Amino acid sequence: MILSNKQRIVLIIMVLTYFLITLYFWRKYRKEQFSSYKPSIAVYMINFGNYRNELSNEKLDSIKINSNIDYYLFTDNPAIKSKKWKIIKTKLLPKTDILDSKRHTSKYVKFVLPKELEGYDIVVYSDSKKNGFKKIETNDYDRILKELGKGSLVLENHFSRNTIEEEIIETMKLGLENKSSANAFLKELKKSGKLSLPLIESQFIIRKPKETNLLFENIYKLILQKKISRDQNIIPYAIDISNINSSDINYIDWHKSFKNSVK
Repeated sequence: MILSNKQRIVLIIMVLTYFLITLYFWRKYRKEQFSSYKPSIAVYMINFGNYRNELSNEKLDSIKINSNIDYYLFTDNPAIKSKKWKIIKTKLLPKTDILDSKRHTSKYVKFVLPKELEGYDIVVYSDSKKNGFKKIETNDYDRILKELGKGSLVLENHFSRNTIEEEIIETMKLGLENKSSANAFLKELKKSGKLSLPLIESQFIIRKPKETNLLFENIYKLILQKKISRDQNIIPYAIDISNINSSDINYIDWHKSFKNSVK
């Protein structure tokens, strides 16, 4: 069958119309899919040797959880059980020059993302102290997304001290830091002009693993390399020498907003 020129034009118009309509609805479908996508979030805590006697089965299950968030606890305690938390029994790592096996394992699991958390878009680390539980409850799914915004990392400003130098000196005074390695690190910071790096807390951290895993793995490596036992004495330095953009980090005064939110 031979088509006339007019029939060819009509056929071409019909094909193009079909194509454009199909493209329109495909784009609309993709846009709706994207706009309705909910990032997956996991909250995790660590506790080895029942550090500071902070954990019990009753305390774990007393927490108010969010149905859009998964909760993990990494521990070596065989007696810990929970209906709300996924308990991950974890083998202890060997001790180091400055860390016993329990603290070494805590640093590793805190900063080197466990395989159980690899599939999540956002992970939230929380200290297992009383305030950590309260922060988990007040930072629900929507608030976590709001705090993170377009960034990849949320950290808490220190509640009382301002610089890494102040923290290292204070933790040495309190006997919480190895004096020999801490003084050597202070000299290194002074030489490189980094004594005034802003201090942060490390008890509650929100982050996107894909964008921050390298930074956090390096924090762990630096703790071992510099022989520094306190996280907050290393984190500002690790951030400063990393490739992460400052605009990707949100610094929050949780100690102020947190007090107001739990009154």
